[in-house]
Amino acid sequence: MRDATYVFGSFQFHPEERLLLDNGRPAKLGSRALDILAALVEAAGETVSNVELRSRAWPTTIVDEASLRVNISALRKVLGDGHGGNRFIVNVPGRGYRFVASLSHGDDHSAATTQGARLVDNSPQSSLGIIGRAEDIARVTGHLSRRRLITVVGPGGVGKTTVAIASATAAKDWFRDGTCFVALDRVGKPDAIATTIGAALGVAEDGVEPLLDWLKYRQFLIVLDNCEHVIDAAAAMAEAILRAAPQVTILATSREPLRAQGELSYRLKPFETPPLHDDITADEARRYAAVQLFVERAQACCDDFVIDDTNASAICEICHRLDGVPLALELAAVQLDLVGVQGLARSLDDRFALLTRGRRTALQHQQNLRAAMDWSYSLLSEVEKITLRRIAVFSGRFTMEAASEVASDEQLSRVDVIEALVKLITKSLIATYIVDDVAYLNLLETTRIYALEKLSDSRESEGLRRRHAAYGNSVAPSLSSVPSLAGESDWRLTSNTDGEMPTWRNSIAQYAKAARFEQSSLMASV
Repeated sequence: MRDATYVFGSFQFHPEERLLLDNGRPAKLGSRALDILAALVEAAGETVSNVELRSRAWPTTIVDEASLRVNISALRKVLGDGHGGNRFIVNVPGRGYRFVASLSHGDDHSAATTQGARLVDNSPQSSLGIIGRAEDIARVTGHLSRRRLITVVGPGGVGKTTVAIASATAAKDWFRDGTCFVALDRVGKPDAIATTIGAALGVAEDGVEPLLDWLKYRQFLIVLDNCEHVIDAAAAMAEAILRAAPQVTILATSREPLRAQGELSYRLKPFETPPLHDDITADEARRYAAVQLFVERAQACCDDFVIDDTNASAICEICHRLDGVPLALELAAVQLDLVGVQGLARSLDDRFALLTRGRRTALQHQQNLRAAMDWSYSLLSEVEKITLRRIAVFSGRFTMEAASEVASDEQLSRVDVIEALVKLITKSLIATYIVDDVAYLNLLETTRIYALEKLSDSRESEGLRRRHAAYGNSVAPSLSSVPSLAGESDWRLTSNTDGEMPTWRNSIAQYAKAARFEQSSLMASV
């Protein structure tokens, strides 16, 4: 068999690797059929006898004509021979078979794999375009020119896959042998990662060593998508590949960093949302990517939908309450034909029952909002789960000290809580802010509502709320000089109407007032 690559139609055939690619994707073909194809393309335009083909495919076994016909039939089926005007193999009655398609040769495997570079775009936004991520894509693409391991990190549904695929597409010309997308979401066992990567690349043999050997002299960009549920194995595999294959670059997506050697972590944030005030205009609202995404997806569902000054405020409220998370905004937009803008804004307290109409082709954990949260929650340790549901009693920004005081008890020490909080921050379930040199934590509203459900299920709710109120009361005396926030009916610590963060004093004042209000309510109910 000659060391060459054959290109015909949408196919690239690598005899040495025993690999047939169709539009860059490995075709499923048995070993006998691959041997027959190799014999035919090597003698393209000439008739290869039945005896020669049987000898090539079954060198140590005597088989009849029927076995040859069965494999020729399987080969034709995979090639689509006879469909859409395609013609690859013809039978020469009584003599054998001939390969008749136009055929070109690659100089070596590298040239061919460049033609067969594979990028599977399963981004939720692929069919309608990417909104609001141009700067992120440019930055990640820039990192790909300088670093060999980049992980795009962020909460579920924030658009990590979208940014990774777009960045890989922008950088694909830098990688001689192409770009390969590897979906890890359905990998159930960590030791299956090597096989999954190998299958995506078209490596003939399973296992780590064949994969590393195959990659050794190649220049690929490999996108490892959804690493969080096999994070340890993904990190180990990334390090092994980068050591064995000095020209390979890896772009990963995960809800937490791989913490692998040489990794650059790029944290992807939700979209900025507009300020909340009743007289915001449509033109003002359209400046924000969250609104742009919501409106475009709404128009894809309802072609007569428009944003105007009458509904702009409600749209901004929807974007704000959904934390600017693209997946949540998309799931909300497709409900407009059922409930309308105002109805949607009023229904978000029950968002897990409402936002269920995801794309049928989306990843299973992105087909509805609850599935996205269930996926994140299932990956937590028991201590992290307990801590997350306990800190849901905080309705706005809070400090590490406050959380450790309220969430700790005889079951969890303050040290346990602090360690869990750090891990929850790393896993993109808690956001952090620095105000006047003080670090504040915050749960996205969707995360908090989900965690409150878990808190209610655990039957810890009343006790946690009492501890929360007691803590607020204990810090209140030191705030006696802070001006009252009269008229404040929403205890959540949100941005001011001008988009700026509240000052430290006002943040604490709001928290203390919320805690005092909650304590008085609890005491009244006792």
